Amino acid sequence: MRTILYKCDRCGREWNKNDKDAPQLWTIGVICKAGEGLPPFTTVREPSAYKNQQWCRPCMDRDNIINIKPPEPDAPPPLTFEELIREIIAEEVTTQINQGAS
Repeated sequence: MRTILYKCDRCGREWNKNDKDAPQLWTIGVICKAGEGLPPFTTVREPSAYKNQQWCRPCMDRDNIINIKPPEPDAPPPLTFEELIREIIAEEVTTQINQGAS
């Protein structure tokens, strides 16, 4: 009986096709698109370390190649001068009330 052993070129993980936790294996390469409407072409002509490697799904996810994470939400805009003044006055009033109650 033959056993086919798969190996990820990125992380080196090995698994058998019949393993229950066997991840998908993806072929990756370097592609360059020269302009709008033109077909993509492979820019790597000679054998390269990154030409047609086989990566497992966890490696693809870790490097955001397949499941690109949504961008982080932007920070809220800074307060305007008027909002800063109102905030300072509110803090001062609260402090004065708390000191008067003591």
